[in-house]
Amino acid sequence: MSDTHYGPRFSDAPAPRAQPREIDALADDRRARPRVPFAGRAYLTYDGRCRAETVVDLSAEGLQLASNLRLRPGKPVKVFVPLPHAGGWRLCLLKGEVVRRIRGRKGGLGIALTPGETDTRALLADYVARAA
Repeated sequence: MSDTHYGPRFSDAPAPRAQPREIDALADDRRARPRVPFAGRAYLTYDGRCRAETVVDLSAEGLQLASNLRLRPGKPVKVFVPLPHAGGWRLCLLKGEVVRRIRGRKGGLGIALTPGETDTRALLADYVARAA
């Protein structure tokens, strides 16, 4: 006789799925400063690659891009944003990391600026202060 087991084994059972967690508005919204809408493009660089993405909004501490890129939170990036400035445009270099990836048709990336980096975030802070 064989030792065949005809029923499902425990190891064949599907892994339990994590229940979607309830997110209250304050826990999900980590923004310390107000964001202002921005209608323009930015150049996102990561891993030696560069892509033009649409900027959704800006703050003095980060920005949101409309993008379907599959970058994980924690990924270091550089973003070059052309900002209107007195007498023309200034290219603002921002160093940060991906903190949120929004999946789906209207995908996006939330990027927080890295504290202590040498970049042109003073231009960004000036623009946001004037636009708010």
